[in-house]
Amino acid sequence: MRKSASCVLGGLLGVVLTATQVSAQELEIAHFWRSDAERAALTILRDAYEEDGGSWYEDVHLGMGDLREQVFDRLSIGLPPTVFQWHAANDLEGLVEHGAIRSVQQLLASESNLTLLPFV
Repeated sequence: MRKSASCVLGGLLGVVLTATQVSAQELEIAHFWRSDAERAALTILRDAYEEDGGSWYEDVHLGMGDLREQVFDRLSIGLPPTVFQWHAANDLEGLVEHGAIRSVQQLLASESNLTLLPFV
């Protein structure tokens, strides 16, 4: 059974999707996965995504504080990354309540959105 890179990222690595629509082939991921094992896992996902014709862009941060600040800044100007790593917390719930982000489950629940990202 094939799984999309976005499903794997969301299900295994705890990322969230922004509410803005993006090109079906472009994926920008903001994260702070920097260890050798984390990089190896992302490389497998990136290679599969690019092999299927997608463009993968990474925005690597030093830690959650740095990432959090940039994500809030980018959300405020309407240019968020496609997906980003986040810790479950009250500010995450607030972003969902205000419609700034949506979960992978919300994306997959909408049949019309299932074609946003190619399957890899």
